[in-house]
Amino acid sequence: MRADLPSGYEQVSPHHFRERVGRYYDEFAVGEIIEHRPGRTVTEMDNVSMSSLSMNDSPLHLDAAYCAQTQWGRPLVSSLVTLSIVSGMAARSISGNAIANLGWENIRLPSPVFAGDTLYAKTEITASGIQPAGAQHTVVLEQHAHIEAYVADRWSWLTDDGRYSVVIEQYTPNSVPLYAEYEVDASNIRLLGDGQMLMEPVFAGQIVPAIGLTDEERKRLHEEGRRLCAPFQAMGYRGIIATTPI
Repeated sequence: MRADLPSGYEQVSPHHFRERVGRYYDEFAVGEIIEHRPGRTVTEMDNVSMSSLSMNDSPLHLDAAYCAQTQWGRPLVSSLVTLSIVSGMAARSISGNAIANLGWENIRLPSPVFAGDTLYAKTEITASGIQPAGAQHTVVLEQHAHIEAYVADRWSWLTDDGRYSVVIEQYTPNSVPLYAEYEVDASNIRLLGDGQMLMEPVFAGQIVPAIGLTDEERKRLHEEGRRLCAPFQAMGYRGIIATTPI
């Protein structure tokens, strides 16, 4: 098998290649920028079809006579068309191997789109993290300064109702997810237990006793987990934290 296989293909046998949609987690690197091609020229049919499918009967999208009297002078393409095309355009490079889309944030529409316009998209990898089944939040952090910045940026959900579970991840591809769970209050970081994530059946999301840990490895797991909890305690967090530091 070729070691220099270009991205986007897998080798089935010598001289036999198969196109692959999407990349896997460990193939992404923070800071990468990916331009998606080909572009897509939007048509009137795209606009009418999406407006009808989504039951959006705003005259801004469907009524040319009405739109002729507006500042635009012609129908605006529904923002659902723009979002769908741009999201789909990225699937081949970004999300083709994903098992779920967890959501969108900070969607902005700074300029109108009209039939005949051509859309292009690019993706920047700004952060990475693993979302274990059942976890409410996942944080990928290596240093206390990063933790403090993250907590400051997301203080609202950490203090909502006084208690939220937080999962801190330092992920190594193909590793077994080992967890140490703590209860944090003003004066103590108390170990509640440790274990590993059960992934079979898929998405079981259960913590079971860790298999094959030496005493030294368990000690390190507990110490590193407590170290990761300390900045949260110092900044006022009170509740349960599950860490997977090694």
